[in-house]
Amino acid sequence: MEPTAGSIHSVITRLGVKAGQSVAILGPGARGLLMMQVCKAIGAGPIIMTGLDRDEAYRLATAKELGCNYVINVEKGDIRKRIAELTGGIGVDVVLENTGSVEPIDESLDIVR
Repeated sequence: MEPTAGSIHSVITRLGVKAGQSVAILGPGARGLLMMQVCKAIGAGPIIMTGLDRDEAYRLATAKELGCNYVINVEKGDIRKRIAELTGGIGVDVVLENTGSVEPIDESLDIVR
């Protein structure tokens, strides 16, 4: 229950994600997948999920099955370039960083509007 409640609180209450806003979720763990479903439920989109090689077979595939619009394996491509392609060069409205690593924090600043 707590991860779901925390995800709802983060996406809706703290960040104020709205219908129609584009969202990038960095990190396809349990929390990232829950946040993706909350974003989808409120009508945000497109929703982009990023992950690593080890995430591709299960976590990124699960994100697609749950309705994520795009998945990006950051070990196979440049996240900045791919997000720019998907957003017409303007970036996403919201970035949800769930990896706990330093590099994605820097990437977040480059891919958000």
